[in-house]
Amino acid sequence: MSEEELKKLIDAYKTYKDAGEVRTRIHCLILWGKGYDWATIKDVLMISDGMIQEVTKKYKLLGIGSLTTNHYEGHNHKMTGEQEKAVVEFVKEHFIASTKVAIKWVEEQFGIAYTEQGMYDFLKRYGFVYKKPKGVLGKHPDEETQKAVSEDLTSIIKECDEDENKQIYFMDGSGFNHNVKLGYGWIKKGEEKLIKTNTGREKINVNGAYNPVTQEVICIEQEESVNQQSNMKLVDKIVEQSFKDGKMITGKRELFLVMDNAKYNHGKLFKEHLRLSKNSRFIKRVSCYWEDR
Repeated sequence: MSEEELKKLIDAYKTYKDAGEVRTRIHCLILWGKGYDWATIKDVLMISDGMIQEVTKKYKLLGIGSLTTNHYEGHNHKMTGEQEKAVVEFVKEHFIASTKVAIKWVEEQFGIAYTEQGMYDFLKRYGFVYKKPKGVLGKHPDEETQKAVSEDLTSIIKECDEDENKQIYFMDGSGFNHNVKLGYGWIKKGEEKLIKTNTGREKINVNGAYNPVTQEVICIEQEESVNQQSNMKLVDKIVEQSFKDGKMITGKRELFLVMDNAKYNHGKLFKEHLRLSKNSRFIKRVSCYWEDR
């Protein structure tokens, strides 16, 4: 967009001081013309992708007049009071990222067609705003449990630090990009939408062990989800780190593992593998500590 075009838009923005909808459209186009991406424009103006698309498209076709004159077809309160209440409940219950979702639902449920601007006005009228939800932990222990676990593990770490025959590792699995990416959507004004952020493992999964005494990290990677077999491989790799050419190089004879309560950490195959490890000529004892979470 040229400097002259931007100047005309800025002048028009100053002219329409009392026309909120028109100013929003012009402001949207000014930001777009200055090179701001859609995510930033949505964040600043709290509008939808559909509105940005419609404003920029009409400007390209019809010029600035498409912004200062209301060419949008309103919904004219096509729905009954009960139907409108049903739409409000639908949007509150289902976090929707676009007015298109609500438009499609209304058409399927009531056979009534809405434009994107019409649905936008409807949601605004009922107190919805376009913003990000808040991410919260899907599940976590109470404060007393956390404190008890912290005290236990602090004591164990100190013991392993002072005893040259003992070593401790915190084991856990993780997957890249396994969390929900929070985006904007329609939420009732004054309320927050909470989205659980813990999801299933996908893509490359990493099973790792961390030694808080030595700061050592040992990992294995695989496409499959973390399971008993990957736990067994990780324990074997930890043991192997203590030896070279069949000889012990660390002097550690007792292995202490800290894990969460995932099912695969309690699996029969994994426990049997640990039991056999106790009888090896290298490791005398393998102890496990399962954290509640």
